[in-house]
Amino acid sequence: MIAHMPMNLPMQPSLASSSTATASGRPKWVRALVGAPGEGLSTPLLLAAIGALVVLVSLPRLRDFVLCQNELDAVAALGLLGPLADEAPARARLAALVGREPSLERALADARALDGGRVLSHHGYFMALSPGPDGPIVFAWPASARRTGLRAYARTPDGRLFVHPNRETPWSGLRRRPAAPATGTLDAPWRPAA
Repeated sequence: MIAHMPMNLPMQPSLASSSTATASGRPKWVRALVGAPGEGLSTPLLLAAIGALVVLVSLPRLRDFVLCQNELDAVAALGLLGPLADEAPARARLAALVGREPSLERALADARALDGGRVLSHHGYFMALSPGPDGPIVFAWPASARRTGLRAYARTPDGRLFVHPNRETPWSGLRRRPAAPATGTLDAPWRPAA
């Protein structure tokens, strides 16, 4: 047996007549943001504000990504330059060593020679050889501390990689660069890279 439904049930209210909509047909939260048609913020202005917010939130992350990538590139370059430095004469110029090795020249194709070939510039870092008592140490430090990189790196003649936090009076640019200690030992705050 089929039950008959009473015909006098109230109809569901439409979206336009519900308490969440306004007379213009827009939900109240939309009207609060952009106003009624012809008043309040314009849609392009609202989109520009949202775009600006996205950019402001994204820029610090992009900066951190670039700094991290520059540091990874510097460590990779030290790995490539280290074996050449081990066989280099005491006062060798880094650019001349790279020029002798075609595979290295391709890997560091965008590197620029500076300071008469003694320094290489590669992805925000400078690299140079520094003579030490046990052989040359290859250093990498930021071209502009806190803008292109944070830490400094060193590859010793025995093939070990060291990292320096480079916070206090940081090495930065061509005028402030690390040098091999007279003892040949990189002491604190230098520490072996993990």
